[in-house]
Amino acid sequence: MSYTKFALCGLLAMSLVTVPVFAEPADDLKKAVEKLDKAAKELQEAKEAFKIDELRAKAIKIDTTIELIDKDIQDIKKDIRDIKRKLEVGPSTSLKSESKYPGQGKVRFINEFNEEMSVVVNGRSYRLVPGQERLVAVPPGNFTYQVLQLQRVPQERKITADETKTVRIFPLQ
Repeated sequence: MSYTKFALCGLLAMSLVTVPVFAEPADDLKKAVEKLDKAAKELQEAKEAFKIDELRAKAIKIDTTIELIDKDIQDIKKDIRDIKRKLEVGPSTSLKSESKYPGQGKVRFINEFNEEMSVVVNGRSYRLVPGQERLVAVPPGNFTYQVLQLQRVPQERKITADETKTVRIFPLQ
């Protein structure tokens, strides 16, 4: 309870206890009724002030909640913009050779499926998202590759130094 409310309650109590000693009973009764009315009015004002304090506290809580929700919405909008920007750019089709040594062969994988595909080249796994191209360096000679979703066994091929072979991964029609 706030100090104002406590003071009003004390004022009400004092007004009820204090009675003029030397007045006539009718005057005393009239003054007591006036004091009682005044105290009731002050008590009503105190109740209204208490309601206003409660409403103010609730409004502050609501404002804080709205601010947090607004911040979350702004973060979500930013995330959506980032995702849209990444989708507009699309998967990278730049072909970086993984060759550390000159004279190696290269195998270019192109995923024309509309789903991610997994390729294993000489025991090493690579994932290709739809539309992605990947250039994989292999030593000259025999190498193996397998598209896991399409081939049951690895395929063996030959490649020479500085040669590039292309493997297109596409749905059969």
